[in-house]
Amino acid sequence: MTGLEEQPGRWVRSLGPALGTRWFLILQAAPPVLLLGLWAWRRRKEYLAANPQIVRRRRARAAASRELAVARTAARKGDREGFLRASAGALREAAAPLDSAQAASLTREEVLRLLGDDQKTSALARKLLDSADAANYSTKAGDGLEPRALLPDLERAVQTLFQRA
Repeated sequence: MTGLEEQPGRWVRSLGPALGTRWFLILQAAPPVLLLGLWAWRRRKEYLAANPQIVRRRRARAAASRELAVARTAARKGDREGFLRASAGALREAAAPLDSAQAASLTREEVLRLLGDDQKTSALARKLLDSADAANYSTKAGDGLEPRALLPDLERAVQTLFQRA
């Protein structure tokens, strides 16, 4: 029997069974792991379909964060109109999951109603939303709000709305 193949062939590294090799075990474990991942993905998708408020909250939080970033940039640049527009957008986006309407369609009264009894935050929101409306629809220069001074209060108001959502 010594004339038989004593060296492995071109494609084989050892003469032992493939069951003991690492790649074979990984290859055998791949289908169950893939099926488990697909099952988990499907369950998550069904859960989110059954609970649309979770998706609405996530989207609103992301949109409000984007608007806050724009407001921060405008405050750094000293762009008053850009800050007012972005701050009104951030307040509306943060209030959107609490209401069934789209964020852009929320009025000042709806946002203030959602803020509730927090007087300081409501006063800031009223001031920002009124100033944003005046900047959008009036040709006057406005009342001279300082964006950098209002930014921490704006962030606090958006966080208050997030906590209520």
